[in-house]
Amino acid sequence: MIKVLVVVTLLATALWAEDSKKGFPPYEHRGFFFSAGLGLGYSQFSTYREATHGAYTYDEYIGDGYVNWQSYSFVDHSIDEEYSGFAAPMMEFRFGRSFGNLMAVYSLFEAGMSTGSAKVVEKRYTRPIVEGYNGHVIKYADEDVQIGETTYKEDVYAVSGMAGLGFAVYPFRDPNNMWNGTFFAYTGGIAGICTVDGNDIDTFGQINVLTRFEIGKDWWVSETWSIGASFVYSLFSVIEDDMYENYRGDRTEIRFLIRITRG
Repeated sequence: MIKVLVVVTLLATALWAEDSKKGFPPYEHRGFFFSAGLGLGYSQFSTYREATHGAYTYDEYIGDGYVNWQSYSFVDHSIDEEYSGFAAPMMEFRFGRSFGNLMAVYSLFEAGMSTGSAKVVEKRYTRPIVEGYNGHVIKYADEDVQIGETTYKEDVYAVSGMAGLGFAVYPFRDPNNMWNGTFFAYTGGIAGICTVDGNDIDTFGQINVLTRFEIGKDWWVSETWSIGASFVYSLFSVIEDDMYENYRGDRTEIRFLIRITRG
C-alpha cells in the first residue's frame, strides 16, 4: 500500500512540474490539485435480516385423527447484528483543480481494510397450526410464536472502497493568517463493503451512497506542497445488498487522516 502511495505521488509531481510553468503565486491554492492520505477509522453499522428454513411438523396421532395440534409449519429466523471495529490502513487519493486560492474540486478514490466484532442476536419464530383434520391443515395461528433466542459474538473482517466527487473550501486566503490552510470539504459518491466472519462461514456485501464531511488543516512545506491532518465523518446509506432483501441499517465511520497535498 505504501508503494502505491509513492508511485501516485511521483506521478502527481510530474503533473505539478508541467503546471508550474504557468507561474501561479506561491503558497496559494491554484492549478493542479493532488492529495494522498493514510488514515485510521472507526466504523459502526447494524443489520437486520430474516430467513425462512424448511417446513417441518410434529403431530401426536391418536385413533383416527390428530388431536394434539401443537404443530409447526415452518421456522423463521430474525437476525440482528451490531458491528463495530477499526479500519486501518485506509488509503485515499484525490485529483482535481484548485481555483482562486479559495476552492479545490476533485475526484476521490479510497480503499481499506478493517477488523472488528459483531454482536449477533438470533431469534426463532414459528406459526403454529391450530386446526386440522386427517393430516390436513385447516387453520394457522394469526401470529408467530417465538420459540428460541441465541446471542453471541463473532470476529468480522472487511474490505471496503469508494469513488466520488467533492470539493474543499479554504476560507483563510492570507498566507500570514494563522488559520491559513484550514479547509472544509464535502464528498458524495458510491461505496462498497464486503465482510466475512472469523469462521469464513457468513459473508456479506453491500453497495452504499456515500455522504462525507471533513474538516482539517494543511501546513505549507514548500511553495506548492503541504502536509495536513483532518477529521472525517462518513455516512453510508444502503442501496443494494447481495443476500437479504430484508436488510436494514446504515453504516457510519469517523476517521483521522494524515495527508500530503499539492495545490
